[in-house]
Formats: sequence, structure tokens, C-alpha cells
Amino acid sequence: MTIAQLQAREPHRAAVASDADAVSAQAAQLARLEQRAIAALERAHQQGIEVVGKGTRKRDGAQVYAVTSASEHNRWHLVAALDLALTCDCQAAKHGQYCMHRALVHEYLVCESFKKSDRRIAREERRLEEALRRQIEQEQEEDRAALRRRQDAPRKDPKWRNEQREQVERHTASATPATAETAPLYRSNAPISIWK
Repeated sequence: MTIAQLQAREPHRAAVASDADAVSAQAAQLARLEQRAIAALERAHQQGIEVVGKGTRKRDGAQVYAVTSASEHNRWHLVAALDLALTCDCQAAKHGQYCMHRALVHEYLVCESFKKSDRRIAREERRLEEALRRQIEQEQEEDRAALRRRQDAPRKDPKWRNEQREQVERHTASATPATAETAPLYRSNAPISIWK
């Protein structure tokens, strides 16, 4: 390689190094944010904060969640979810901190998405089970129809009917006549009682 080619490669290496540094800085920032979110969620659970309501904001269509306040007993903080961003009206969020309310709503949304996917999976399983049951019933009906056709096929054949008739005639001709005598039945007008 020539010196000019080596020098031409250097800016590329520097750009790749700076991209790697930027990615590692973003990963570190996400890790810190995740730690703050976990700590906020733990505080929310310790203080008994919960999501108590859900609605939609008319002006922009954002989903709004009402979350109880830890400092004031009769107050709800509103957390709005719009375009994958959670905003809260509490003092901690106004000062740039990751508040308990947003952490709790994030957990709520994750749980709801799991529930929806579980319901979707359950619906799909029910649909597949129903299709399998219908297929089994159809196969059983086809088997019964095939069995009926096999059983009815010889009876419709005239040769088979003639053979059966001949067998019956041979059997009745070869049967020995009855030797026992039968007693004639007489009609009587005598009263019959079942009581003694």
C-alpha cells in the first residue's frame, strides 16, 4: 500500500472509533436510566402507589393514566403516554428526575402488553383446537361413510343377493323337521284372577 492509501484509511478508522464511543456512551446512559427506573419502581411499590384510572386526552389522543400520590393522599398525578414517551405532572418529573409515577405506568403498560399477547395466544390456541376438532370430526365422518359404503356395496350387488338367498334356501332344506308336537290352544271364557 502506498502512503496516500494509508492516510486515506485513517479518517475512516477515526470515524469508526468515534461511532463506537457514541454507542458505548448511549449504552451507559441507558443503563443509568434503567437503574433509576428500577429504583423508582421499587419506591413506588414500597409506598403503595398504584395506577387507579385510564383515559384519553382529546387534544392529542395521548393515553393518560391517573396514579396516586405519595405525598398528598387525595391527589392523583397524571402520566401521559404519547409516541413512546411518558410525561408526568409531578414535581420530580418537572425537575428532570425519573419519577415513581412514570415507572409505575411503564410497568403497567408492560404488564398489559403481556396480558394482550397472552390473550392473543389463548385465542389462537382456541382457534387451532377448534380447527383440529372439526378436522377430526370430518375425518371420523368420512371413515363412517366409507365403512357404510363398504357394508352396503355387497347388498346392492345382485350376485351377492342371489348367493345369500341360495344359502338360506339350502339351510332351510337341510334343517331337520321338528319332531315335537305342539299342543293346540283353546279359548276359554273362564275368569282369570291374579289373586289367590
